Amino acid sequence: MIKLSKTSELLIFLETVLWDSELSPEEALDLLAHPNQSKNGVTARNLYVKILGSCNWYTLLKFFPAELFKEDILTNEIVNRLFPPVLRQRYRYARSLL
Repeated sequence: MIKLSKTSELLIFLETVLWDSELSPEEALDLLAHPNQSKNGVTARNLYVKILGSCNWYTLLKFFPAELFKEDILTNEIVNRLFPPVLRQRYRYARSLL
């Protein structure tokens, strides 16, 4: 289980990220806290792909601890699903710096 900071701000952020999803921000937050679960057919990996494609690096650092990037978010499986290719390249570079 991960600890996320600034929960109310994160819920507002998730609401903007999930505008085209049936997943509520509260369900997404629970999914991030319990990554082995699935909600409405969405996994934590799917959510990370959507989050990485929706915001900039500094916003991500505001909400997620650096250890989480190294261990869970910037995995090959997630990074390879990012679009456009330049976004994959940026996150591979970020991963190499961590």
